[in-house]
Amino acid sequence: MPRDPRALRVRRSDVSWKKSQRASSARRNAGECAVSHRHHRDETRIAALDAERRRLGLAMTVQRRAVLEVLASTDAHPTIDDVHAEVRRRFPEVSRSMVYRILESFAEAGLVRKVFHPGRALRYDSRTDRHHHFTCTACERGIDISDPRLDRLPVPETLARSGEFTVQDYSVQFFGLCPDCAAARSEAAGEKRPGR
Repeated sequence: MPRDPRALRVRRSDVSWKKSQRASSARRNAGECAVSHRHHRDETRIAALDAERRRLGLAMTVQRRAVLEVLASTDAHPTIDDVHAEVRRRFPEVSRSMVYRILESFAEAGLVRKVFHPGRALRYDSRTDRHHHFTCTACERGIDISDPRLDRLPVPETLARSGEFTVQDYSVQFFGLCPDCAAARSEAAGEKRPGR
């Protein structure tokens, strides 16, 4: 008895559909694992920031919680505008000035640090331990650097001798190009060379 060609096509498409569903499910599960890991890391950071907030005696509000969550969810050093944009996704009524006041109260209490880069917008860092920074001069991406050798740098003689200054802490800032910007610049320079 001859087979119906349409039935064969349906069966093949069923197999293809099932394969694509399995592949899609595997990709989704891998993505969920990455999201789950990031979510766990964020929750751990939020818990640590919240514990420090309680230790410092700062009251918790919905808005402060939202700002904490934004700070805990990034390794970047967000500006006030970055934090405000993220908070407004959940709470459209939150003003920029409210976010500024929250960030300033966190900084004053020592919950976050202000990161100053000459000629750039003020940024906030949820890491309050001693660490240093590298800032890309092209894309302004910043990364944290932990290096015990930098932590042991002596206070400059001019500050120590003057007796007028009291150094409470310091942070070393490096400026240059991140790997992506360096590669893009190198590629662009290669395209501009004659004979290419």
